[in-house]
Amino acid sequence: MSGGKIFVETLRRIAYPKASQLNGENFDWWFDIGDEKKLIEWFCHSINEQHVLTAEELTELQSLGPKNYLSQKDLDKVLATCPKGAESRHSNLPEMTVEKLEEEVKALQLIRNLKVQRRNKQQLMASGIHHMPVRLRDEEEECAKLLRETQEQLVAENAKFNFTLSKVFEDVQQLTAIYSTTGSERRPVHKTIFLSQLSLDNYLQQEEQCTAALTEYTKKQLFKGITELVESSDIKKFQLVDITSQTLQGECSEVRTDYQQQMARIQAAYNSGQQRLVLAKAKEQSTKARLQHMEQLISLMRNRKVS
Repeated sequence: MSGGKIFVETLRRIAYPKASQLNGENFDWWFDIGDEKKLIEWFCHSINEQHVLTAEELTELQSLGPKNYLSQKDLDKVLATCPKGAESRHSNLPEMTVEKLEEEVKALQLIRNLKVQRRNKQQLMASGIHHMPVRLRDEEEECAKLLRETQEQLVAENAKFNFTLSKVFEDVQQLTAIYSTTGSERRPVHKTIFLSQLSLDNYLQQEEQCTAALTEYTKKQLFKGITELVESSDIKKFQLVDITSQTLQGECSEVRTDYQQQMARIQAAYNSGQQRLVLAKAKEQSTKARLQHMEQLISLMRNRKVS
């Protein structure tokens, strides 16, 4: 409990008027002052119901009347009887002006505000610490739920994997039974499993027929010994044939058209090659001429340096 609340509680205990309406936080700054703090602490810890005048004592005090009260002069006489060397505990305090008191009040208010802010921060921290177990429980429940879902998923994947392994094992057993070397487990001869086990006689026969047909067609188009003739002849003496005037006897119009198109492509390629050859030779001659010219210039420069 703060000092201000203790002070208000003391006032309530001695039945101070309107003590219940006071706020203890408004008196906390009293406990930050040096000598006044000691006085307030003494008041809070020493004053109780026994120090309060009863109704009878209050009536007797009022019956004395104002005449029986000590006047200011009488009080001065009583104080004069005190030893001269005795000084008040507040005699050494410097005189305080209104401005200094206002500054001190502002400083005390600032201290009070800082302490209030510190208290509020501590209350927020305490509230966060109080709610932390609830948040941790929620996170624990989420983690437990995620763990259960993961376990269920792993169980399902494990079952699927086991099923796949069992199927692979069965397939391996079947392959082992097919290629077994024992007589009891040997695969029947008439049952074909792989493409490599099929008979290729029909395919080979068709290939031989196609080869024979291609050979016969080649003999019709070209005469025997044309390869040796081309290799032994001079390529410069060859001339392009007018394919539009050439006809193939014994062939249909589609074959003749295809033949003419192929010959046209060959002639176009030949013409393009000849043109490129001429350009290459021209570049070669130009390069040789430049090299000769550069050699002449270099020789002239060397002769000048020597001379």
